[in-house]
Amino acid sequence: MSIVIPQAHYEAVESGEYIAEIVGIDSTNTQFGQQLKFYFALSNGGNVDRKTICGWCHPSFTTKTKLYRWTKAALGGAEINTSYNFNSDDLVGRKVIINVEKRVNDNGGFSNKITDVKPYNPTGSPGPIVEQPSPQAPSQNTLNWAGTSEE
Repeated sequence: MSIVIPQAHYEAVESGEYIAEIVGIDSTNTQFGQQLKFYFALSNGGNVDRKTICGWCHPSFTTKTKLYRWTKAALGGAEINTSYNFNSDDLVGRKVIINVEKRVNDNGGFSNKITDVKPYNPTGSPGPIVEQPSPQAPSQNTLNWAGTSEE
């Protein structure tokens, strides 16, 4: 019996800033240990055949980590309440701006690296683009992720 595996083709995008939607986050074991793999679908004005670029970060959630910075960007750029715990479901479906670098890889081909993730704001004004929902069910008179009071 024959085994057929289709050849995969990867086409790197040019270096620059792109509007992207977080379409998935997986936990995976890599040569660098456990990592979170973010899937960013580049915006092309529609949803047909959007190019997806992956980015990795260590699963540590402190104010000094890449995961924290990416989470903050996805939640609109506002400060994250200290009681907030990372939850990937809070980020999937959100838009961000990603800085992408096109690099030559070891075999002479090209690959992409995400060098920064920033809040997406279509109006151009600072701050979150919309009133963000609290990622955790609010109890009476509690603070949401942005630190604003909910009653």
